[in-house]
Amino acid sequence: MVISTRERPASRGAAALTVRDYLNTCFYYRKVGIAVFLAIMLLGLIATWLFPMPYRAQATLLVLNAAYYDQSNSTQGVQLTPAVGQLVSVEAQIINSPELQRNVVMSQLGNNAAPGLIERDLQNFKNNFHLKQNDLANTITLSFYSNDPEQAAKSLESLLKVYFEQRASILTSGRAGMLIDLRDEARVTLEKANRALTEFQKAHDVVNIQDQIARAVALESLLVQRKMENEAALAQDRSGLEALLAATENVTENVLLFTDNSEMMRSQATMRLSLMELEARRAEFAARYMETSPFVTQLDRQIAELRVTLEKQKLSDGVSSRHGRNTYYDTVQDKIASLKTSIAGEVARQEELEVQVETTRARLRSLISVSNQMRQLEVERDIAAESFRERSRQAELALSQQEQAREVNSTNVRVIEAPEVPSRRTVSISMLIAACFVAALTTAALVSLLLSSLRETFLSPEQIERALSLRVLSSPISPRGRMRKRDVTNDLATYGEHSQLASKIYTLPGDRGKVVMAISHDKHDGAQAVIKQLALALEVRTIKPVLIMDMSSGLDEHAYGSPNDEGKVVWECPDSAVALSCSMPENAFENQDNNALAFYPVENHNIVIARHRLSAQHLAQNKISEMFDVARSYYDYILVDMLPVGRSPVVIENAPLADAVFLVIRAESTRKPIAQMLKSQVQEADGNIIGVAMTDRRVYIPDFVYKVMANRSRNLKTS
Repeated sequence: MVISTRERPASRGAAALTVRDYLNTCFYYRKVGIAVFLAIMLLGLIATWLFPMPYRAQATLLVLNAAYYDQSNSTQGVQLTPAVGQLVSVEAQIINSPELQRNVVMSQLGNNAAPGLIERDLQNFKNNFHLKQNDLANTITLSFYSNDPEQAAKSLESLLKVYFEQRASILTSGRAGMLIDLRDEARVTLEKANRALTEFQKAHDVVNIQDQIARAVALESLLVQRKMENEAALAQDRSGLEALLAATENVTENVLLFTDNSEMMRSQATMRLSLMELEARRAEFAARYMETSPFVTQLDRQIAELRVTLEKQKLSDGVSSRHGRNTYYDTVQDKIASLKTSIAGEVARQEELEVQVETTRARLRSLISVSNQMRQLEVERDIAAESFRERSRQAELALSQQEQAREVNSTNVRVIEAPEVPSRRTVSISMLIAACFVAALTTAALVSLLLSSLRETFLSPEQIERALSLRVLSSPISPRGRMRKRDVTNDLATYGEHSQLASKIYTLPGDRGKVVMAISHDKHDGAQAVIKQLALALEVRTIKPVLIMDMSSGLDEHAYGSPNDEGKVVWECPDSAVALSCSMPENAFENQDNNALAFYPVENHNIVIARHRLSAQHLAQNKISEMFDVARSYYDYILVDMLPVGRSPVVIENAPLADAVFLVIRAESTRKPIAQMLKSQVQEADGNIIGVAMTDRRVYIPDFVYKVMANRSRNLKTS
């Protein structure tokens, strides 16, 4: 691969979204959006026709205060005002009772109706009946929905009739005796629970069970802590004793005090001192680490070597020596006796602590068991007390209601709005159609948005610039309708759209010829059409011919047109291009001598097509570089048509050989990951990407929309 030091151009910022992008995307998915819109609209209209909105009959009840609503047990005769919403809630519960609704259905069907028919109508009644209560105004609003307006009003009338009958029966029924008996039974149960709790406390000597459990837990924790501390001290003393015994195993009672040879004596004293230090260190490490640890093993090895050295020195010396009492031996014996005494005391203490811990834990378990039994007794006592309070309240309320019902001659619930036959449905047809329209429009927009987010191809140059951060230098618009078959005439009809790309190539630095390479991913991306149009745009910028190097076609393929009998290629082009090329010489290649290439001039144009005589698809990189160097000497512009990357990834390696590279991306075909892969591969190969050429671009926005947008933009600029 060729390594180049060419400075890579800075990436451009992403282009902002424009109104044209939104409109182009919307019109691109217009068929799907219209289909979804019509489908949702049609389904909504069919649903509206099959399931029309029902009629609603309505009635309103006003609930006033009465004597039997008083729930107080005051002995002073002062009645308490009921809470907000309390009266309305009582009446609403009566109206919403399943028994009342079943009675309403039975009154409409009769007593001889089948059970299945009764259940079906009852379920239908529950679904169509609605109740709304206003706690502040003490009102209840009843609503019934039905497709038959007369049936809706009739159902509400039957409901009100059955409600007043059942309400009177509920309020005047005698329940006082039954509630008084239940209250007495609850009192007996409460007294029995209190007696059982008191006897249990006395039997187990319980005063404050929670405090006793807390003290037992604290004592058990303290004993366990002392036990752990004693075990740690015992383990430490045992380890120290073993280490000390191992370290002082070879310590004798007498030691050498004096020899006639002073230097030898000093040497032995020094070694003995080192030996004692090592033994002390070994005892210290043995107390801290295991006997098999690297530290203890290393010290043992050093002590043994030092002792061997001392023995050898003793054998080699024949000098007289003098021995005396070893004070270190006495110190070690005292320390061993002290450690043994400590270990014996700690063992005895450990045994005593274990006994105390077991005793404390047994006491704690006993207290926890007693606490659980007491908690169960207290729960039973609380349940009995709550049941007694509830039964007492209900008994007092029943007695009060019984007395008040005898004095009140008229009901306290008034019908302030009687049910009438409704004349209009709950929701009008126009509102349903509008809702269907909004739902269809929203669904179509969401479907278009979903498809747009899933699409990975490009529709406009702005999308390419946002995705690749490269400037789109060429984006001719293809004709609308079905894509026509590409030919030379169609490829050359829009060569003026490539003037920006030609200007970019014209401004490239360098005095020699400029090699420009077009890189695409697929053979259908239109790279050859872009090169044809670019050659027409460049031929007016030079007096030398424009060379097109066809390195993608096979031996029998002529992508840029087959030569005629005179060896020329005929391109049909617009009148402006023909007039522009009339002054160009036709014999510009007579002096060229390159046996590897075959040249085919384009008739009436200052353009030459060069094809390899054998095959240029598998040329080595050095051969291609030499070919480009020769072409730079004779031509100002060399346009190279390489194989698509999808067929030959080796093309990327030739990108640094060119002075400029532009990517060819086909609208609605080239996927975004592929385009990004092409860009990254060319940049990693150190290719100089100058921009993007977009092919087969279509505009789906209608012309009248463009005119409206242009007029609005013109008006804004004028204002």
